[in-house]
Amino acid sequence: MDIKGIGSQINANTVVKAYTPTPVEQSTAVTQPKSNPTDTIQISKEARLKQNGEVSSLQSKNYTDKLNSGFYNSKQVASVIAEKMFVELSKM
Repeated sequence: MDIKGIGSQINANTVVKAYTPTPVEQSTAVTQPKSNPTDTIQISKEARLKQNGEVSSLQSKNYTDKLNSGFYNSKQVASVIAEKMFVELSKM
């Protein structure tokens, strides 16, 4: 007795492999050439420290200037912080 499912038109015994890959010869295969890096940029440790030091000193100077001028005590800053807190609380 042969039991078939609803809408099943495929029999596992009669299924034929539809795709058979053909072997590729090594001479016809396309290969990507390996790229060798020819130019490199070398930055000394002293230059990196100097760059990071200048950026951080500028940022800290900006922060101290804003603190001294009372920028962070303004209504604009308070409203931005309140909006961000409202968004975070609404996610909960």
